[in-house]
Formats: sequence, C-alpha cells, structure tokens
Amino acid sequence: MSRLANRVWEHPPRAPDSPEQLSVARISSSIKFRSRAAATLQSVLSSRLAALETHHEDQSVFTPKSKSMQDLPPELLLRVFMLCQERPFRGDTPPIWDTGKLMLVCSRWRALILDTSMFWRHISATPNFAWLTLCLERSRGCTLDLEVLAPRYASREALALILPHAPRIRSIFAQLCVWEDQFEMLRPFFDAGMPALETLELTPIGTSGFSRTSRTRWNEHPLAAVPCPRWLVADQTNPLSSTSWRSLRVLKLSDTLHTRHVCTCSIPQLLRVLAHNISLEELSLHFYNHLFGASSRPASRDDTQSLATRLMVSLHHLRALSVQGSFWFVSAITQHLVFPRNIAHVDIRVRSILVGDASEEDIVRLLLPRFRPVLERMTEVVIAGDRHSHALLYSPRPRWRARRAVHDPLFSFSWGGPLGLETHLRPLMSALSSAPVRNLTLKVSIGPHGAPTSGIPEVMAAAAFWAAAFDALPLLERLVVIVRPPTYPQLRVDLVELLRALQPTAQTQAGLGEDEQCYLALARCPLLTRVSIHGELGFGPGAESLEALEALADCMRLRGLAAAPVEELDLHLWYRQSDEPSLDEQHRAFLAQAGRCAGLFVCKLGRSAGCLGCR
Repeated sequence: MSRLANRVWEHPPRAPDSPEQLSVARISSSIKFRSRAAATLQSVLSSRLAALETHHEDQSVFTPKSKSMQDLPPELLLRVFMLCQERPFRGDTPPIWDTGKLMLVCSRWRALILDTSMFWRHISATPNFAWLTLCLERSRGCTLDLEVLAPRYASREALALILPHAPRIRSIFAQLCVWEDQFEMLRPFFDAGMPALETLELTPIGTSGFSRTSRTRWNEHPLAAVPCPRWLVADQTNPLSSTSWRSLRVLKLSDTLHTRHVCTCSIPQLLRVLAHNISLEELSLHFYNHLFGASSRPASRDDTQSLATRLMVSLHHLRALSVQGSFWFVSAITQHLVFPRNIAHVDIRVRSILVGDASEEDIVRLLLPRFRPVLERMTEVVIAGDRHSHALLYSPRPRWRARRAVHDPLFSFSWGGPLGLETHLRPLMSALSSAPVRNLTLKVSIGPHGAPTSGIPEVMAAAAFWAAAFDALPLLERLVVIVRPPTYPQLRVDLVELLRALQPTAQTQAGLGEDEQCYLALARCPLLTRVSIHGELGFGPGAESLEALEALADCMRLRGLAAAPVEELDLHLWYRQSDEPSLDEQHRAFLAQAGRCAGLFVCKLGRSAGCLGCR
C-alpha cells in the first residue's frame, strides 16, 4: 500500500477536461504522417478538422445535467405509471399492482399517486380491512378490480364491505374452492347488478387437502354441480343481475377434472350469456366434463346439430378464443360463434372420452369450415405427438424481439383418445392443405413397435402417411424433423419412410435406358431447400442407422437430379448408449455422399443440451 501511495503521490490523476476540450478531442485524429506524400493529405485533414470544430461550436454544447424522469411533466409521468400498472413488462409476467413501491421513490411521486384514484382500484377480499377501506376511499368513484382468492384469503366480511361498491366493479378474478360454498359468496354482487363489469374470470382450485366430511357435505349442497354455478344465467329473478352480463370484454370460465361433478349450466344458457356480450375480446371456456341441461345425459351429435340452427352469436371484436373439452362441446360452441377472420389467438383442445366420440372426418369438418381463415394465414407450423400424448398442431410463438412485428396468428389444436397417434395426425395434415406452410417442424414418432395391430404393415402405414403429408404441402421450404426417443432401443421406421417419401419417383421416358431417367415429374415439395433432422439412431452403428443414412443419401442425390436440391442440410444424430461409438466407414460414406449434394452441410454426432432444435 505504501508503494502504491507513493506512486499516486508522484503521478496524481489528471484533472478532467472541459466540455470544449472533450469535443475537440473527440474529432481530432491521432494519426501522424511522416512521409512527404502525406503532407498534402495532412493539410487537407487539418482543414476538415477545423471545419468540423467550427460546426460543432455552432451547435448546442452538451451539459452533464441531462433531463431525467424527475423532470417529466405530471401528465406524462402519470401516463408512465399507468402503463407500468396496467401493462405487463413481458407477456408471461403479471402487471405491477403494488403502488406502494412507486410511492417510496420521492415525495413528488407519492403526491401524484395519492391524488390519482386510478392507482387504488385494485382491491382484494382479504381480512386487511384497514387497507381495504383506504383503497375504497382513495378510489373516489373510479372503477374497481376485485380479486377473490380462496380458501385462506377470501373473507365474507371483506366482501360485505365491498358490496355497496358493486356498481363500480370493472373486473372479477376469483379462485374459489369447489368443495365449499365459496362461489355463493359472489352471488350478492350479481344480484345487486354490476353494469361496469368488463372482465370475469372464475377458476376452481384443486380438490386436494379437504376432508371426507367436507366432500360429503358438498355433495348434499344444492350447488353440487359447481364450478359453473347456477347463477351463471342472465335471466335471474332479480332484474338487476342481467346488467352484469351486458358489457363483458373478457370472460374465462372453467371446471374441474372430476367426472362425477356435472355443471348445471347448459350450452343454450351459456350461449345466451355470450349473446348479451357482443363486445367480447377474449373468451376462454374450459369444460372437461359435460354441460348438462335438464336431463342427466350428455347431448348427442343430433342435439348439437339442432342447437347450431337455433342461435348464432356474432363476436366481431374477438381477439382470443380458447375452447377445451369433449368433441361435442367444442363443436357445439364453435358452430355457434361467428368470430372475425383475422383473429389473433385460437386455442382448441379436444378431449375424446368415448371411443366413438370423434373420427377423422369429424376433426377435419371441425377444423376446415370454422378455422380455414386462420389456417390460410399460417406459414410456420409445428406438429407434435407420440403414442402416449395427444396430437398437437400449433404455430410457434414469435421471439420477444419480433413480437411487435407482424406475425402469423397463434393457433393451437390438439386432440387425443383411444385411437392411434397416426389416426390423430392424419386429419391435422389434411387440414394443412389449405395453409401456405413454408416452415414445418415435426416432433413425432408414429412408427409402432412389435406386431402391427391394424393389419397393415408398419412400413406401409408410415410410407402412406408421409406421402400424403408432403403432398398436402407443396409450398414447403424448410423442414425440421425431431424424432423423439423411442420406447425400444431400435430405429423408428417413420424416419426412414419420411426420407423415402421425399425422394422423387423415377419415371422413365421413351427411348431412354435405365441409367437415363427423368426425375422432374414427381418431386414432392419442389421448393424445399432447408432440411434439419435431429434424432436417435438406436444403440450404435448397425443395420437400422445404416438404413436411415442410406435413405438420406439417396434422397439428396435424387432431389438434385430432379432440379429440387437441398441447399442446407443439418444433421444431429446420437446413440442411446452413454459411451457413444464413432461412425464406421459405411456410415461415413453415406454422410459424405449426402453432404456433397448440399450447399451447406452440418453434421453433429452426440447429445447436446444446447441444441435449440432438440429442445
């Protein structure tokens, strides 16, 4: 430390330069010319620097006292606060409701927040009566956002304190217990009438953690058909309750996954509620159990078709639609709704309960007539699924940087049941025939293992499926195939048949020999230029992996002859064993043959946690 102190004493730090010196130093040149030929250049450079210095002096001099957020006018500052409160910072984070943190910054911010009633509209039915009373007083006629959380945070005394302000309630977010009569706590609010209600979200929470006595008492309760309570109907005995269902913009209703509980709200009653709110922007209906009417049986397909001719609900302002449930429920709701063609977000999930609930033709009829305008705007599609999950067709979400740009609609459709995965994927691929798909990602493994159960050999079934899939996508430009890990340690036949389906079929012309053939006629996906394959090749180099690489080499060679070459080929292959062996000569020969037919060839062997394509 003494040596460092002495050196600092001998060489003190230089004083900071003035703003004028900083401006000159910023544009001055540190290059020195020592040749005679550069003398002229040096003079020209000096004159240019002098001109720049003169131009810089004419402009305003920079001062370190730049304006900060404290110098903003009150109107603009309040606008920034409201954006922080109402709008989330990211799409997956909740809005900032805690105004107390902003009040701690300075006295000016505290005064602005105290004098603005909009920052005190968020109230919660908690036992903190002092804070609740303070929020109700400081809101001063502003609309309210009510949050009711159960079972520990919901308080009947707090709701009784909020009840006189029911006409001011703008939104209700309720998570209530299904085994107790907690949904009945909100009944007085609807009886009193809420003409300013715009957002309603009723979510039943889990059934675990409750004793058997409470379950028995719940089954004896008149509202045993929760989670969609009986007062979910607009035609109540009290005429004021109908005003609560006239100006909704966001409606989210759901039920539990327990099949022994049945909702008393029927589809006509639910559609009547939607018909009173034609200005809906977001609609979410998640009913995994049947919505019964007066009878105790679910509606059949004939009943659903008869309902479709009774009432049609036009929601021209709808931006997001999410419907989940059985096939007859999803089809009945979607047949009654008329939404705009440019809807931004659609989420449809069909849960087949019975064997004959839905067939391939029913799924195609559900997708194409109602969602054809949405499919016609999709250029990037992901199809996923295996034998143990539902088939899923969706459009990937754009990255955060590109969210403000124009992108495809967010569409998601899934269905499953006792049928095989190949049966579930076939109608999804058929529906894509009306979509201009350019980028396709496949995360599937449909090849069955063992003896075939349908009577059709697995190789023929896989070949027919992939041939029909690529015939429906003539505009495909990029293909990403991610073969999921197999249940058995062997190569899936779907990867081999996928590559063979992309091979152009050889067609000989008259007068040509066998070696001179024309491949220009039957080339599937002629615009395909980028192929990426990520998959597992079994335990190690063997007949299965060799067959896949041979099919890859033949596909690349034949597509080059058919004037449809692949410009970019990305391979990421790995083995199931932990000690991954190296490739033998035959495997390397097929890889080299495939790489020569591609403009850009990337091949990687081994597992990689950082591979984006394998996630």
